[in-house]
Amino acid sequence: MDFRAFLKKYDHNERQLVTKVAIGQPCRPGDACNGIMEYEALWDTGATHSSINPSAARECGLIPCGMGIVARPGKPGGEHTPFSMASLALRLPANDGVVFPNVFLVELECPEHDVLIGMDIISLGDFCLSNVGGEMWFSFRLPSIQRIDLTISPKPIAPCTCSHEETPYGDCCNNLARTTYLT
Repeated sequence: MDFRAFLKKYDHNERQLVTKVAIGQPCRPGDACNGIMEYEALWDTGATHSSINPSAARECGLIPCGMGIVARPGKPGGEHTPFSMASLALRLPANDGVVFPNVFLVELECPEHDVLIGMDIISLGDFCLSNVGGEMWFSFRLPSIQRIDLTISPKPIAPCTCSHEETPYGDCCNNLARTTYLT
């Protein structure tokens, strides 16, 4: 199965996941999209919908195509907010990235970033974050091609202390690895 993915590496523990995105007018898969502009996008697993600042939507030539009710802090019951259809390409410098030819972006003011990637997009693929040796790696692929279970370890993370020298990766060792990786 063919898939598209990207990997972003940080040399430190990062508090915000930010990637470059290219936004353009809606287009068909494989066609060139018009009005493509590049922005920094914040990935937000707490957001149900992806959004774009109204000024960025105008800069790309996006035309609002509907209204929706968006729940926001301090706005009980939500508020009517325009949304636009756009083409969204998640790109990094050395990668063609993952392309969504037609997505809905809610027009909302975001103080620090012009684009916010929400769970409507994140939930379409595999989203993975790891921190090893002081480096943080963030990766996303589409479509989802396998389950990722972080409770399974291929080998003990801590030295084996059981008496099963002939089978050092037996159940007792796997259980040890599952419970000692945070020490």
